[in-house]
Amino acid sequence: MNLEAEKIELIQLLLDSDNEEVLKEIRQLLQREQNAELPDSQIAELDRRLKKNAEGQMKFYSLEEFENRLYEPR
Repeated sequence: MNLEAEKIELIQLLLDSDNEEVLKEIRQLLQREQNAELPDSQIAELDRRLKKNAEGQMKFYSLEEFENRLYEPR
């Protein structure tokens, strides 16, 4: 089924539904999807890290190295 047909089917299901709780949950789900964009500050931080990685300035650790550092006595 293509996307447009799927949308039409969902619209029909919504029109046929009398369950207010289900409709409320669908509304909340769709609103969360619309609000899923990252704030500018997070986008800027991701861009900064991508640039740093592209320039070879990032330090990476293997899982073993990470675990050793994590459990090192301080």
